[in-house]
Amino acid sequence: MRYDPTTKQDRPKMTPGTYSFVIDAASEFVSKNGNDGLKLELSVAAHPDRDIRVFDNLMYMPSWLFKVEHLLTGIGLDFLSPPPVEELVGKRGSAEFVIDKESGFLKVKDYVPGDRDPGLAGKNEAPF
Repeated sequence: MRYDPTTKQDRPKMTPGTYSFVIDAASEFVSKNGNDGLKLELSVAAHPDRDIRVFDNLMYMPSWLFKVEHLLTGIGLDFLSPPPVEELVGKRGSAEFVIDKESGFLKVKDYVPGDRDPGLAGKNEAPF
């Protein structure tokens, strides 16, 4: 094996906070319990040297839909007219991240929702 052990870098220390992200991959899935959901792969700008990969699963259950609404309105899509899942890829937004106690990695606490009415998100309703 050819490597220089003196060049090893420690894993970057992550801190909780609100960071911007881009959706790299999105797909729908069915959980072990039979519930439908959305699986996301995000590139998060949480480190000055590189983006951090974060995975998030959102369930389409009534008690979880607030998070789906925050995601969609935050990336400029209409929560009241669910888009095809492919439309999420490449979209940018912001989210509040915390450190998972078990893994030590970042995880999404909640997405920063858009400022507009969720039924109008993605439509050009500029006030001026």
